[in-house]
Amino acid sequence: RGGTGNASLSNILAELKKICNHPAVFHNAALLHDPQQPVDVEALCRQSSKMAVLDALLGRLIAGGHRVLVFSQSVRMLDLLGRYVEARGWPHQRIDGSVPGDERRRAIDQFNA
Repeated sequence: RGGTGNASLSNILAELKKICNHPAVFHNAALLHDPQQPVDVEALCRQSSKMAVLDALLGRLIAGGHRVLVFSQSVRMLDLLGRYVEARGWPHQRIDGSVPGDERRRAIDQFNA
């Protein structure tokens, strides 16, 4: 079979990572694609322990005036996090591979200011 088993295992692991982050990422939920889809923050947090912990941490840090940097390897998780922070009314910057260099530099400078 060659590498077929390893490729299949890699795909399974990738899908498991999605589930661990949030079920909406795994199910490719409309929330990620439709900006008109309302965001129920409490439901997002109930559906994922990671989101519940993140919500508690971010709430405290932002209330304390801290800046926070969140990393994710998943573009879909970044989409979900973007919808989440918008629903919370928190300002945010998104920097990923699709952001042009000059815009990226401005976002980094704004974060550091």
